[in-house]
Amino acid sequence: MEFFKKNDLKKYPVHVKLNTGLNRVGFSLDDLSVVISQILESSNIVVRSIYSHLAASEEISESSFSKKQIELFNTMSSNIISKLEYAPMLHI
Repeated sequence: MEFFKKNDLKKYPVHVKLNTGLNRVGFSLDDLSVVISQILESSNIVVRSIYSHLAASEEISESSFSKKQIELFNTMSSNIISKLEYAPMLHI
């Protein structure tokens, strides 16, 4: 957020990555309240999209894990959207 403030950027479009199980990058469920607070407190950014990646979408044997990831993504993204005054694009 400091970068956006320092450079006087307003409503800069950002893409929010959620960690739903791939565990490389992204905000976890535990991070969500802080992330939402920072988004709401900043006039420097606007959430353009919320997204995640599935860890094993090509593996039939991992379909239940993929479904859990999708459920977590839906829960987390719905939580963010419920606090915003607009609806960003969602993609997984």
